[in-house]
Amino acid sequence: PAFPPPPPLPKHPPPFLTTPPFPHPRPPSHTPAPSHTPRPFPTPAPFPTPPPLSQPPRPFPTHPRPFPHPPPPPLPTHPRPLPTHPRPFPHTPAPPKPVPKTIENQREHDETTVDPTDEEVKYDEETDEFAPYFNKQTTPKILITTSDRPRGRTVKFTEQLSSIIPNSHVYYRRGLALKKIIPQCIARDFTDLIVLNEDRKVANGLILSHLPDGPTAHFKMSNVRLRKEMKRKGKDPTEHQPEVILNNFTTRLGHSIGRMFASLFPHEPQFTGRQVATFHNQRDYIFFRFHRYLFKSEKRVGIQELGPRFTLKLRSLQKGTFDSKYGEYEWVHKVPCRFCNTPGLRLLSLLRDCRMVNHSCKGARRISSVRVLGAVRRKCILGVLLLTP
Repeated sequence: PAFPPPPPLPKHPPPFLTTPPFPHPRPPSHTPAPSHTPRPFPTPAPFPTPPPLSQPPRPFPTHPRPFPHPPPPPLPTHPRPLPTHPRPFPHTPAPPKPVPKTIENQREHDETTVDPTDEEVKYDEETDEFAPYFNKQTTPKILITTSDRPRGRTVKFTEQLSSIIPNSHVYYRRGLALKKIIPQCIARDFTDLIVLNEDRKVANGLILSHLPDGPTAHFKMSNVRLRKEMKRKGKDPTEHQPEVILNNFTTRLGHSIGRMFASLFPHEPQFTGRQVATFHNQRDYIFFRFHRYLFKSEKRVGIQELGPRFTLKLRSLQKGTFDSKYGEYEWVHKVPCRFCNTPGLRLLSLLRDCRMVNHSCKGARRISSVRVLGAVRRKCILGVLLLTP
């Protein structure tokens, strides 16, 4: 069927057809293109040209900018005179620093300190038990033994101690009493006897007896460290005879103990081995160290610890050889006795502890005869038991 013709376009189209909705209008596909040409967009006006410069450009300044503050005054041409008065306090030398206080320099002076050049000391050295050794009449020969059934750590410590002391021999007791060992040592020309005691698998005591006439020293041993327990240790010591260094054995008692330690080693050390054994006495403790010299250059020397190490504390010094029952003691370390500060009702129960702590307590000797407490009053004055009704 024939469609009716479209209505004629108006002579003046509506405004929405002349104003494009987008910058670039595109006619729809279902409407025919308009017969007139759309009005182009107005071109923007060009920027106004700046007017010509009426004045020439400003020249740069030839002089520097002035300082915000007035310039400093010129330096004087003549030198400044030196002051005639002394310099003030900050430039004076500081006073010397005070000596620091330590336990060693604050302790009371020991009256038994002796001078090695004293005539009496020299006479004692010529007549004591160690005179044959220092006169090179005897050669050291040491026997090292232990308590019954020693454990592994004590056995290793005994072997390492034997490697330090030249001409030393290790024999285990096997239940033999010391009173029977000493005559056999004298018959075999041993000059010293060392007995190591252990408690709970730890070495805690050392007995050193000089043969054949004594004396005998009893030490408490602590801080025992084997070679494998030490850091930065060197190789095992060689068979060279070491040097011996004794420090701070200045009292009469320390003089005897130092000579006892010196008699364990040979007379002439072998310096090619570069080994040294040190006994250092400080605050009544004897520290033992074993080192080796390291010559890094002609001017610098270092030391390397080889081990073992231990600390000794003197408990008693007895005349003659070992005799715990009838021996005569030259010196006994005083330990606070529990027996002397305990009421009478607990004397019997503390008898065993008192004997173990202090063998020199007179109260411990007399209390062994007491069997019945009863109504008897007991007092302990200055370590002596007084029985009063």
